[in-house]
This record gives sequence, C-alpha cells and structure tokens, in this order.
Amino acid sequence: MYSLQEGEQQLWLQGDYIKFIPTLEASIQANPTELVNYWYLGLAYLLQGEEETAQLIWLSAAAEQESEDSNDILSSLVQVLNIESDRLSSIKQYAKAWAIRHHIREFAPQDLTNLLKLIDLSIKLEEFTEISLKEFGIIELLQSGTAAADSDLIMSTFNQVLEHPAAETLSFAEACLPYFSSQAEWVEKIIDAAAIYASERKLVLFAIALIKLCLKYAPENITALGYLPKFYTDCHAYAEAVESAKDFYRRSNTPKELFFANCILFRVLSHQGDWNEIPMAGIKMKKIIEDLIQDQSTQLSLSQIRYLIVITGIFLYLEDNIAENRRIQNEVSKLFAKNIETNSADLIKPPTVNLGSKTRRLKIGYVASTLRNHSVGWLSRWLFQYHDREAFEIYIYLVHQRPNNHFFDTWFANQVDQVRILTSDIAESVKTIRDDELDILIDLDSVTLDQTCTIMAFKPAPIQATWLGYDATGLPTIDYFIADPYVLADDAQAYYQEKIWRLPSTYIAVTGFELDVPTLRRSDLNISEDAVIYWSSQVGLKRNPHIVRLQMKILREVPNSYFLLKGLGDESILNSFFLKIADEEGVSPDRLHFLPKAENEYIHRANLQIADVVLDTYPYNGATTTLETLWAGIPLVTRVGQQFSARNSYAFMMNVGVTEGIAWTDEEYVEWGTRLGQDETLRQQVSWKLKQSRHTSPLWNAKQFTHEMENAYREMWAIHIAK
Repeated sequence: MYSLQEGEQQLWLQGDYIKFIPTLEASIQANPTELVNYWYLGLAYLLQGEEETAQLIWLSAAAEQESEDSNDILSSLVQVLNIESDRLSSIKQYAKAWAIRHHIREFAPQDLTNLLKLIDLSIKLEEFTEISLKEFGIIELLQSGTAAADSDLIMSTFNQVLEHPAAETLSFAEACLPYFSSQAEWVEKIIDAAAIYASERKLVLFAIALIKLCLKYAPENITALGYLPKFYTDCHAYAEAVESAKDFYRRSNTPKELFFANCILFRVLSHQGDWNEIPMAGIKMKKIIEDLIQDQSTQLSLSQIRYLIVITGIFLYLEDNIAENRRIQNEVSKLFAKNIETNSADLIKPPTVNLGSKTRRLKIGYVASTLRNHSVGWLSRWLFQYHDREAFEIYIYLVHQRPNNHFFDTWFANQVDQVRILTSDIAESVKTIRDDELDILIDLDSVTLDQTCTIMAFKPAPIQATWLGYDATGLPTIDYFIADPYVLADDAQAYYQEKIWRLPSTYIAVTGFELDVPTLRRSDLNISEDAVIYWSSQVGLKRNPHIVRLQMKILREVPNSYFLLKGLGDESILNSFFLKIADEEGVSPDRLHFLPKAENEYIHRANLQIADVVLDTYPYNGATTTLETLWAGIPLVTRVGQQFSARNSYAFMMNVGVTEGIAWTDEEYVEWGTRLGQDETLRQQVSWKLKQSRHTSPLWNAKQFTHEMENAYREMWAIHIAK
C-alpha cells in the first residue's frame, strides 16, 4: 500500500473508513506534501458515498502543487485509484470498484484500459446496456487506433460484450477487429457467438446480424455462408433462406463444399414447403448419399456428416418406403459412427456400469432440445410428472436450451433430481453425462438434432434408447427404439438396427390438453352453420402433393364444405400450391381458407373446435395434432402406411377404439373423408366414442403409461446386467 503507515494500511484493508480518516488526517497534518495521503483520504470519503467531499479533497490537493506538472499529479491520482479498483474487484466488491473507475474516467476520459474495465464491472453488476458503450465513447476510441490497452483485456471485454445482443454490440465487435492477431481469429469468434445465439438463446435475428458482419470482412467464409440460410429458416424468413442457400451453392467449389451446399438447400426447401422443388432436390440428395454409402468415405468433417444425419429424416415426408428409408438412415448412421471412430477415438470408451445394490434407484437420463413449448415438450411432460421418484433417479440434459422459461419451470424443473445444461462442446457434454453414471439414457430428439445424435454416438450410458422425437436414428450405439403394437408393423424389426421395444398398448399417453377461449368463428369466415368444415394444421413439408390431391377430391365430393388450413412454411408458396391443385381438381378457391398462426397452443386447440372433420397428412401423419384432434372429439381421416411416421394416427385411433376414418388405400381415404363429411350422424357417433374414450383409453391414462415405461426400464436393466 503506497506510502501508508502500517496501522493505516490495516484500517484501509479492513474497510474501517471511520477510524481510517482521522488517522490519515493526522498523517497529512504531520506531512502535508505527501500527495498519496490526499488520494487515499478522498478515496475513503468516496467509498462512504461522499463523492463531492472526495472530489474537493483531490482537486484542492492538486491545486496546491503549483510547482509540479498537473499531468504528473493526475497520473499519480489515477494510479492510486486504479490500484484500489483492481483490489476491490479481486475481492468481488464490484460496486465500489465501479464507482472508483467512474471517477478515473473523469480525470482520464481517453484511458482505454479504464473504459474496458468499466464495461467489465458493468457486466458483473448486471447493469450493462448498449447505452454504456455509447456513453463511454469506447467504440470511437477503439476505431481511432490511438489508445493503448492490454490485448488480453480487449479480448476478454470483447467476449463479454458479445454476449449482450444490441446494435452497439455489433459496432463494438467491429471496432475490436484491428486488435486481434488475425482477421480469421475474429471471424471465428463472431461465428461461434452467432451459433450460440441461434441455437441456445433463440435470438436468431441477432445471429443473422453477426453472420452478416462476418461476411462483410470474409465474404467467402464457408461456415458463415452455411449458417445464414439455416438462421433465416429458423426465423421463417423463407425467401431469404432460399436465396442465401442458392448463393452458397453458387460459391461452392470443392466436393465437400458442394455436398454441404446441397444439404443446406434441401433442408431450406423442405422447411419452406416448396413442393415444386422438393422432389427433385430429394432425388439429388439421395444420389449424393448413395454415393457416400458406396464410397464409405470418412473424409467429410464431423460437422458435415452431423448435418447429413439430420437431412435423411426429410425422406420420410417424400415417400412411405420403410425398407428404403430405413436402409438409408441406418447406412448414414453407420457412416457417422465410423467417422467418429476415425476422428474422435479419444472420446470413445465403455460407459461406467454401476451395479450397486439391488434396491437402489435406477438412474434415468433424458437428453433433449425440446423440453419447452414444443410437441415433444407437450407430450413428454406427463411422464416426468408421474415418474416414481422413489424408484428412479431422473436427470434431464438440455441441449440448445436454458431452463429459464415458463414452460420448462412449470412442467419439468421440479419433477427431476438434476438438470444439466449441455454446451455445444461435445466432449464436455459426453463427460457430463458419463460422470453422472446413468443406467439408461433416453434420446428425445432422434434425428431432428445433430448434436444430440453425436452425443448418443459416443455411448455415454450403458443402455440407450430413442423415444418420441422422431423415427429411430439407426446409430449402432442405440440399443432400443420404443414403440407399441400399432405404430410399427409386425415385420418392422427387419428394417431397424435398434431392437424395437414395444410397450403393451401405446408408446405415448397424455392426461389431456388445456384450452383457451376460441378466437375463430364461422361468421368470421362467412361459413354457414350447415356447412361442413374440414381442417388441417401441419407444416408445409407434410403437404405432400399426393395427399393434398386426395383432400381436394374429398372437397369436390362434399359440395357444401370448406377446408381450413394453417401451418408453418412460406405462406405465399403454400397458398399457391393448394390453390393450383384445387383448380386442377375442380374445387373453387373460395372454399379454402388459410388461417394465420394462433397466438398460442391453447387458442389453437380452442379454434380447432370449429372443425367437423380433420384430414390427416401422409406419408407423414400428425402426432401432437392428431392427439389434440382425438381429445377434442373430432373425427379424423388418416392414411396408414408402413413407416413409423405413416402410422402415428392409426396407432392413436386404435388405442381410443375408433376405426372409422382409418384408410389403408388412397381410395379409402377419399371414401372416409367423403362419408364423414356427408353423414352428420356418423360424425356424432365417432365424436361420442372419442369423448367416452377419455375414461377408458390407455392413450389418456398417462399414469398407467408411465408405469409401463418404468417397467420397460427395469426389464432393459435386467437384460443388461444378465449379459
């Protein structure tokens, strides 16, 4: 402690300013020329909240030193203030440290180091806003290139500011570029931040802004170019997504780049729902995949092949061909596993098996990105609510998600023993799961998320299963695919790498669905009370032209009927698509009503009550939408196929005891749709059956379902330890 006596230092470090002040005043009286004493005296008053007194002491002391250079005097004061602010920061007294640095700024407004530390303290105090950047003038100072600061401090502040989305954050990030050792390093950090904003924080628009900033300086950066269409898709800016995907394709030169570009374009077109381009893009993508399977190449990077494993799921929407679709999925997953063995062998090791006592609780983990306001979240919540916590120790591993949303807190947070947040670092995520020494790990994402697939590929638990999210992944490290007697045909095992584990009655059950007040009425649509309303609420990718044509045939056979349509996709393209097929089938366009997205799920379900008949999609059925329909007591027409995605609605209808509306051929689909539209008595009978099923069906008995799932876990574990 500069120039303070031992007793004074002790009082100062203790923060005993009341005793310190008179002690120091006595020292000043004895030695009035020692400036450091004045600096600490002013600091003592400042840290007690007496700012005006502190400033008066400092300025008076400086003014009395007429023979000395004023710059040297201020430099001496700033040095003391810096030392004390750093000391207080080190013991986490951030508010006091910030107050001191605020005063340093008054004496040295161009001190970049002080300004950067002010930003750091503002963030620690959770008081940082983009106004701070403007107020401090730090961006202009960085841009001038005249101020000096420690490069590590600049990097640290850069990383912290980048976590706060604002327009000024972008300007600050850009101003920091000259202080990086290379432009490539700066670009990489911006891209990493964009990926986190899009995936974990769901702030996709800011992620797009970051990527555009990267492309301003690195217009050919493949990673940035590849992210842009994905981010546009995630925020439903489909036109921009397609254009950026095609731009990426045009810029691609090497085989790896072209492969990646085709994957991205296929994904974007599928989300857009442009059925004018989807089939040809699918054929091209399938040819690329077949070539890779034949080549058995591991030359692709892990990130590229991770993308591929998700792309294969799109084929389920194009064709109901279980043999072909499962073969492709299994082969791609095998190639994926081979790539991991080649490039990440250090992460592959047998999972820990904790036999423990026979009476100990089994440790069950669920890994997912969807335990939120999402179909998987809505359906799985009942399992977590009814789990036997005395018999099972439950873990949740959140991917691309933070547990600070109302849906998660309401349904999941208090129903489990541990919640873990998995970062984008695969090695760290695998270690986190392994350290928990699970018995069984359940994948809820399936092939919808590459990161979850990658985690499962490293086998962090001795038993692994896929449930609910999608069809099976085909990964060699997955032991079971959880199904029921209906959702897969009796001979389906021949097409699966995983063992199909069939629950006794249904592979999912819910206690019901909450509703709000409807906002949609027939009068709003100019539809009379005696008209028949058909309904379909699905994403654009499920609008396979073949099933849409069948739906139009139904409308043609039921003249006094209307079709209400809603769902994600490019609205203008989907509307034109429906109207074109309607025109070709002789259905007037005024019988089709395209509805906007409801404010929330509760209102969506309330508005569903307006429907007389719901027309399901094929070859990818509804799942949550089907359950909502059956719970509401509304007749459903579904076309049954062979693959998992083409049998969801069939499985649910069998579990509620309703066969009216189950079609095994295209002709039966049109017949059931027509009959249910024309026969009001039949509709009423089906509705009565559905409402009665609430009291008897296993589909609505989530407690029983949870018990059956838990029995399955016990049996899986018994098989494992008997090996």
